Amino acid sequence: MANGEALMASKGLKHFETLLPDTFFYRCHQSHLVNLNFIKKICSKEGGSIEFTKKNKTQVPIAKKRKVELMERISVLARA
Repeated sequence: MANGEALMASKGLKHFETLLPDTFFYRCHQSHLVNLNFIKKICSKEGGSIEFTKKNKTQVPIAKKRKVELMERISVLARA
């Protein structure tokens, strides 16, 4: 969460992925669904990782296979 809090749910990420608008949310890794509006920077070692803008300096991994699509989605969002 943006405030650094962890959330536990009885549903899988696939469930939330279908509920949230894909314009702003992206499944960058098997265990991470991120809000594209909160991305501060993308570190590009191998697959890479995402650093967020809020107080917490959490880094989330990016699956190698999903990095290109993530970059495309961010550029589309930036143009809007």
